[in-house]
Amino acid sequence: MTTRSATRLAWSMWALCMALTALGTLLGALNGFGMELLIEDAYLNDALIAVSFPTVGALIASRLPRHTIGWLFCGVGLAFALSAFAGPYATYGLQTEPGSLPAATALAWLGGWLWVVGFGALATFLLLLFPSGRLLSRRAASRAPSAGRRWRRAPRTR
Repeated sequence: MTTRSATRLAWSMWALCMALTALGTLLGALNGFGMELLIEDAYLNDALIAVSFPTVGALIASRLPRHTIGWLFCGVGLAFALSAFAGPYATYGLQTEPGSLPAATALAWLGGWLWVVGFGALATFLLLLFPSGRLLSRRAASRAPSAGRRWRRAPRTR
């Protein structure tokens, strides 16, 4: 991937995260969510992560396209942006105006566990890849696949 295409991809992911977060906020306002409910519903946490992480990730990935941490931050931001959009979308489609939006049930399900993907990827791979974006040793390289397998099974352990 060239530097130019990596830059476009990173900033496109950033724009998608901002759009999803803005649409989630708009749907939250249409649902009649007040600030207290947004804080209790953890929407505010999702929205803050969905705005900040892709910003940092796009800055890193556009300047250093081979740096894995920039792409990790973009991916984590995208997971939280989808979560920030899915919750208000599902609430609007199932409670505020029932039947008005397609796939509201599917997005309710998706929004309920998508934060696990973002947090799991961040907690697992940031520790392995920091600070250079590469695995620091052969020992870390031997643990990366097992960490990925454990992380992949995490949503099913409930």
